[in-house]
Amino acid sequence: MYTRDKILVQDRKGQYTEVLTGVDWSSVTVSWEKNASYTLSFNAYDDGSMAFGLLVPGCYIWCQDEEYVMGQTSYDDNGSVRMLTVTATQYMYESSHYYQRDIKSGTQSYSLDDALKFLFDKNEGDFSYRIVGDFEEKELTDFGNCSIQDGIATIVATFDNVVVYPVAHRIDFYSHDKWVVKKDEALRYMNNTDEMTVDWDLSSLVNRVRAVGTPVSTDIVGIQSVYGGIGTISTTNDTVPTWNSPYSDQAKTGKTLKNGTNWKISRQATGVGSNTWYDLGANDWVDGQFIAFDKDGDAEPSAETVEKVNGIGTVKLDDGAKPIPVYNTYPPNNQATGQTLANATSWKISAQVTYQGKTWYQVGGGQWVDGSSFDFSSPTDVEPAGLEDGQNTYFDSFIVEDTKSIAQWGIHDGADVSNAQMTTADTMRQYVLSTMQSNPMTTITINYRGTDKIRPGDERYLQNYVAGYSQWVETTSITWYPFDASQPTQVTLNSEKQDILDLDVAERKQTLNALIGVENGVGQTTNSFTALSNQFNSSWSQKEVDAYYEN
Repeated sequence: MYTRDKILVQDRKGQYTEVLTGVDWSSVTVSWEKNASYTLSFNAYDDGSMAFGLLVPGCYIWCQDEEYVMGQTSYDDNGSVRMLTVTATQYMYESSHYYQRDIKSGTQSYSLDDALKFLFDKNEGDFSYRIVGDFEEKELTDFGNCSIQDGIATIVATFDNVVVYPVAHRIDFYSHDKWVVKKDEALRYMNNTDEMTVDWDLSSLVNRVRAVGTPVSTDIVGIQSVYGGIGTISTTNDTVPTWNSPYSDQAKTGKTLKNGTNWKISRQATGVGSNTWYDLGANDWVDGQFIAFDKDGDAEPSAETVEKVNGIGTVKLDDGAKPIPVYNTYPPNNQATGQTLANATSWKISAQVTYQGKTWYQVGGGQWVDGSSFDFSSPTDVEPAGLEDGQNTYFDSFIVEDTKSIAQWGIHDGADVSNAQMTTADTMRQYVLSTMQSNPMTTITINYRGTDKIRPGDERYLQNYVAGYSQWVETTSITWYPFDASQPTQVTLNSEKQDILDLDVAERKQTLNALIGVENGVGQTTNSFTALSNQFNSSWSQKEVDAYYEN
């Protein structure tokens, strides 16, 4: 609905939609925070209209072409006017009331689209999704049996740098590079920004943790290709059903197999009930408790030896070659999943098997590829090697320190860090250092009075010549007043590590200049102060900043 210049209210059943007129327009406030909140608030007064009467918890509100659901209200009766304070959240947050009851048991590899397609399947809240950008596949364990909102939280925590932004009933998932948009208009203190606050917080600083050794997976194979197996249906009923999968997301195929009949077995897997399930055809799975191998002609299935390994390989294809296909298991009875691995991409290898002289690698739960297209010459590659007998982790736990942070701020221990994706000590160390909050959190808040509207995802150049620093910053939260141009927009900007360096140097420079001013005032300027002044007034390179912190 077009609501740029008005507010609409609709009852929960959608029978009545009215324009709200009794509004204190200066109180209308929209607040957004990246991956955290999106709210609308305002004060309304009872003008006897039907629209005011529709303002009850759960009603729908449209403002600035966006849909919200009213959640909190408070009345203030002060004589002749009855005032109502309204707080509503963007429609996306209704997803906490809608569940995906199914569950995908075990640890499985998902693309972002796979995970969202399962999570949003058959939802009754009319939610849809859109993916903007590229994401690597990740493993999720026992995914499902949760609200859509909780599932989104799991996805954000698992997939790297996901930004979630809702538009009405559609929820967009951006990669960070697609989310951030550079803007030409800078944020200039004492120009289009009349107030700037920088808050420092040491409470979340962590510069020493223990990296926990990643456990070796016990369910290394998934669906296992077998041969030579013939089993007999054995049940107290006349027939047994077949299913399209051995796992919890299975559904009956509609086929049944008669008691006492013999069937060839092509694949097996540990599935529902922790039972062994057998595939007797093209995805015709039967619970192993209904298969016997004690009749004439029966034979238990055989399989190639699957070796647990630890390795990282890179796909290397000839120019113009197609991406390599992914299969649900290794030969002879494997099937293509429809997924492919692109050239020059790196993959963790957790198992290998040799069939008819060719090596096959497992690169995720139930994902196998022909190993002939893998190369191990990149610096981050690791040749697949077997695990020692009794080895429970891919590497021993070890301590990771940010020595530069410790030198500056002292030791700040943090909780143990684990990541099932990391199977070598080197990659685990890099991961821990990249995620460690080893500098104080800074929050830069400004009052913006410019004419160019600030939007979520904007990246702008921040300039404060008074304090002596400038840098590119990303917008992480905005509070604006769409119907009152006299009120400034409050904007919170990011706190990357480089920002910390710039701000710290600027703060030290400002403090030093103040001290110099005091010394000059009493005629006691010293050579050491003059030397320091020259040092801080120079333009520092990143190398010089790093050297300063090391001293």
